[in-house]
Amino acid sequence: LIAAGIVTPTLDWRVIASLALGGAVLGVVGIYFSALILRWVGKPLGGRASTTQLRAALAWGAAPLVVNLAICIVAFVGLNLSGAEVADPEAKTALVVLQAITVGISLWALVTMTLTLGRTQHFGLWRAFACLFLLWLSSVAIAALFRTALFQPFSTPSAAMEPTLLVGDQFFVSKFSFGYSHYSLPFSPRLFSSRIFPSEPERGDIVVFRLP
Repeated sequence: LIAAGIVTPTLDWRVIASLALGGAVLGVVGIYFSALILRWVGKPLGGRASTTQLRAALAWGAAPLVVNLAICIVAFVGLNLSGAEVADPEAKTALVVLQAITVGISLWALVTMTLTLGRTQHFGLWRAFACLFLLWLSSVAIAALFRTALFQPFSTPSAAMEPTLLVGDQFFVSKFSFGYSHYSLPFSPRLFSSRIFPSEPERGDIVVFRLP
């Protein structure tokens, strides 16, 4: 989130605490979910580790990210206590440094996780890397299916909906409320022209549409 610049709009401690807590919960869920996928994709490659061993490998492999989170929290708390605003040059410099640290530690975590997974699965370096790549590919496919069929995130681009939605507000849109069009698919390929499972919007609904 820091490397992508998503957390830069505010230095409020409540946002920082929410990100830390949400990251911890999602991290635990992600480890259980990722271990199941690694068990599934590792078998054809000759992997011998159990799901429990894979969870441990993922947890220890991701340990550098915990260090990174601690660095970021200390930096954000320090900026907050100093009264710095995001637009201040000192805050901008600190955020750039944090982004660089995050990218570096993320690469460290990738190497650590690859080596840990390889030792757990009795893989060489390339098979371990291939296993992690298949994990990433599976996660992307599941996320694309989730965005296509269930919910998709958007942000408010203009002030037309104020005060209900402010510029920059982030929200999720139900993809199945009014049925599916070809715009529901990634990259909007024109595979069909009508809507599937259509229904009419009701008074009070907020609809996200695509121009024209």
